[in-house]
Amino acid sequence: MTENTELSRPHRHTVTIGGVTYDTDESGVHRHAYGTPTPPPPTGAALGLYVPGEDPDKIAALATALGVTCTVENVACWADASGQAACELTALPHGADGAVTPYRVMLAVGNVDQAQATAIAATLMAAGKADTILRPLWELNAPSFPWGFTSLTAAQQIAAFRGIVATFRAVPNMQFRFCWNVLAGTRGMWAGPGRTWDDSYPGDDVVDLVGIDVYDDGGDKAAICSPALAFAVAHNKPLAIPEWGLNGTDDVAYMDQIIAMIKGTTPPCALQVYFNGSLQDLTTPAYAASKAAYTKAFG
Repeated sequence: MTENTELSRPHRHTVTIGGVTYDTDESGVHRHAYGTPTPPPPTGAALGLYVPGEDPDKIAALATALGVTCTVENVACWADASGQAACELTALPHGADGAVTPYRVMLAVGNVDQAQATAIAATLMAAGKADTILRPLWELNAPSFPWGFTSLTAAQQIAAFRGIVATFRAVPNMQFRFCWNVLAGTRGMWAGPGRTWDDSYPGDDVVDLVGIDVYDDGGDKAAICSPALAFAVAHNKPLAIPEWGLNGTDDVAYMDQIIAMIKGTTPPCALQVYFNGSLQDLTTPAYAASKAAYTKAFG
């Protein structure tokens, strides 16, 4: 895609979710919503799935059970240069027949050093996954991982992200894309003490997508995510939702909020991946209403 130079933010941005327009100020703080909700338009967002163990056969079975067509598999590589998170990516998920996952890979990578990034890139290229979408330092605005705000300053996060991208881009014939991926909270976007949720943004020249992970942990997700959506608009970057899912209950209201974000956001969402972990498993009979909402929206 064509890269854009860094855009200076005007005083206000608006973003539309499911027919409702949210207005944010220059700091990304949600101010108010106006407009009348309308049915969301058709979406062109690529649909992805995650299952524990990352078995592509289980991805295929899940897609069949949900009545959807999956094109992206979410994979995590827990390599971290500090040693706080173990293991490198030595092979991509394989099915029972030994074949590498047939899906486009969205790969989460931690604070990998140059040698680790080079090895990961070689693994991807050897597997024919030159079009992998990478999420360096995913959820870096939260305290969840060793590269979050409790461990790294904004300047360190920016330097790490840019270094990882530079290493991957040095690979001949690569088509990698890079997602700057933040986490939504219960009352707003996550931010550490003295930090803002977006102070780790590494620059338009190294970001292809702005990603938001948004789970069913309470709050009005449309309002909570609106600053990040407006940020994507201001930087002329497509939106991705690399992780979303339930949280132990059948919650159609949450499903409807995220579906509206995926299908009714202006500009449209480019990619969404449902995280089908134990608390989010849409094949659980107790989640029948949420499963029906998902299948109706994307089947």
